[in-house]
Amino acid sequence: MLTPAQRKAADLSTAQREVLITHALGQQPVNRGDKGRTCVVLMRHSLIRYVNANGQSVAYAPTHTILTDFGREVVCSILADYADALIAARKFLETVKAPPIVALPHDEIELARLMATPR
Repeated sequence: MLTPAQRKAADLSTAQREVLITHALGQQPVNRGDKGRTCVVLMRHSLIRYVNANGQSVAYAPTHTILTDFGREVVCSILADYADALIAARKFLETVKAPPIVALPHDEIELARLMATPR
């Protein structure tokens, strides 16, 4: 069973996830460009909120945005998903990686020379 934060994290786009991850580092300046539209969507979902430079909530002339408590939960869920993906990728690479033919590299080079010499 998924928590509300996990359900919300699953519904977010890549751009929205990136904006939330940058907010994990602390308050971010208000962005008026493409990320600004993403921030508006995240505010509608109560994941971030406007604050002034001192960190106090304001409704007019905000200078920064910051994560809400629910936003922090969603960021934790996103980071947990990333960690799971990294662990799965590492396990996959360990199973695919071929073991060396011999224990020491110079023995492997010597074996390759012996196999390459004509008989």
